[in-house]
Amino acid sequence: MNRALFEGAAFTSIPAPSALRWGALPDFSALLPLTALPIADTELLHLSHYGVIAVHIPADPMALPLVVLLTHPEMSRAVPINGSGKWLPPYMPLALRALPFTPGYSGECLYSPSLVVTAGQASWRAEAAPGKPTAEFRAVLDLVQRIYGGARRLADAARLLLAADVLVPIEPLDPESEARFLVVQEERMAALSPARAAALTALGMLPMELAAASLFSRRYLSRKIDTSIVRSEAVMRYSEFGNASAIEPLPTELSGDNFALDTSTLFNIDDFFAPTRPDE
Repeated sequence: MNRALFEGAAFTSIPAPSALRWGALPDFSALLPLTALPIADTELLHLSHYGVIAVHIPADPMALPLVVLLTHPEMSRAVPINGSGKWLPPYMPLALRALPFTPGYSGECLYSPSLVVTAGQASWRAEAAPGKPTAEFRAVLDLVQRIYGGARRLADAARLLLAADVLVPIEPLDPESEARFLVVQEERMAALSPARAAALTALGMLPMELAAASLFSRRYLSRKIDTSIVRSEAVMRYSEFGNASAIEPLPTELSGDNFALDTSTLFNIDDFFAPTRPDE
């Protein structure tokens, strides 16, 4: 089986597309109990109203740190999926809309044979003719890429939060599992130096948005957090990325000798950094 971003089912590579048919899932009961959903950056703030936003550290040391929405009733007071597998809130996450398809860790489109609806209900097919995908399958591929791109951007943001050491682990459901879920601790955010806090504005402010979403959604958390860990194994595993691939480079026109601030009558850099007098 391939490594998939979605861990609620077993996913594998798509067989010959010409033979693939599928239909809309009537519910998500086959996934229950569902622990967490991978999310994209475009739905981060919206989903923080539905449950706890956390960073999932998989047991596989080569896997990405995934930003997820916790959906397990023993982890979140807000459970957006009922006992019959029906999604309750008005907005449905992209990861659920794409099923039975999901992105793999390399961006490939995977599918779950166990979630493919039986042939009598499989109203969609992957190819209209050999090598010619249907409009429905093209829409699936586009959706899978949206999930993958959004999850990768959030993974980079999560690495910066790990490097800043503002994440703390939630009490695990299975103490024997090496996988962990982490949330932002308000006290650690408040203790950041100005330079470290400024680093969280990289990636278009996404790390700061992720921190805010995690703190905002903490009101739904129903398990204890461990604040005693000074620097967790997860931080050590991913912190090397905090100073590398997750940081956006300056555009070419703003790098090296091309980067300068011009003094004008509207703004003077020396006046800006001059100490403020008491009567001002």
